[in-house]
Amino acid sequence: MLELMMALAISAIIISFIGMALIGAARMNTLSQAHNHASTLAEQKIEHLRRFSFSNIQSGVDTTYDNNIRFVREWTVTDNMGKPRIKDVELKVTWTDSKGVDHVSIYNTIFYRNAYPYR
Repeated sequence: MLELMMALAISAIIISFIGMALIGAARMNTLSQAHNHASTLAEQKIEHLRRFSFSNIQSGVDTTYDNNIRFVREWTVTDNMGKPRIKDVELKVTWTDSKGVDHVSIYNTIFYRNAYPYR
């Protein structure tokens, strides 16, 4: 009888560890999907900004939703003082997960105006 109780106790411990591992894996999967979506949103916004003429690229902010998650994209465009044909762009994508934890992904890029044609 004692051996059966010990086997059940050990089995319960092992099953609880497996359950915790599965829950952790599910949380990491959800977080990974949100990071991937943030990356896609950043890429889309950068490509959208590239369609503007060089002189019309400006800082801004917008909001989008996916799977009941609110993603806020904020981009800051600054002129590179040393090089007038270069603009530095920093894009932040922020969101809050289901547990109320805030996440931020930051992307940086450079826009370059070609010498010809001037736009």
